[in-house]
Amino acid sequence: MTNREDRLPKRPPLLPRRPWRGTAEALNRKGCIGMTIELHAGGRVQFLGPQQRWDAGPSDESKGVLETALFAGQRMMAITDDAGGFELHYLGFATGGFRTMDIAKHAAPEFARRVLDRMREMVAD
Repeated sequence: MTNREDRLPKRPPLLPRRPWRGTAEALNRKGCIGMTIELHAGGRVQFLGPQQRWDAGPSDESKGVLETALFAGQRMMAITDDAGGFELHYLGFATGGFRTMDIAKHAAPEFARRVLDRMREMVAD
């Protein structure tokens, strides 16, 4: 993929991360030490489903026009745009300019990582 159109748009610079200046005691007061994270019943359905397997619906009726897949348990959509290209939509974010559905699907894992990174940076202490 040497064509500029085939690559994801350049990632905007992330905000600098603030170094953690707390102590173990301060973390414990916030309830962070010993915190367990578990999937609830609905989460198990999403996360135990097939990840990163593209689906165009029953009998593939929308193949090449609209396809979806789970990335980190959340649905991503690859869809045609008004200009005849393709876009990716994930967790309220979108990127586009892909010439083919296959190129869009190939870029999907990196797009998912960038979206999750951006969302992580949006969470303040």
